[in-house]
Amino acid sequence: MSDHHMKAVKAANEFRIWRAAQSVNWNCTMHDLAEETGLSYRTVWDTCRRKGWTGKLISGRDGNAGRVSVDVAMRGGGRVD
Repeated sequence: MSDHHMKAVKAANEFRIWRAAQSVNWNCTMHDLAEETGLSYRTVWDTCRRKGWTGKLISGRDGNAGRVSVDVAMRGGGRVD
């Protein structure tokens, strides 16, 4: 894989993670983001650490039990009817 291709893949992954997290106001875990984007947990972890996003996310494997899940919020605009 060329250097240019690797940079393009990295940028695309960054956008996918940012978009998923932003859609729920960063009220999600890295595990949520991995599940939503289809990326590996390791890729999400590396990207969030490199971009300085780890402090924006909620911590813990289970996250906040009372929150709306990422997939519901993304597909329903944050509303649960």
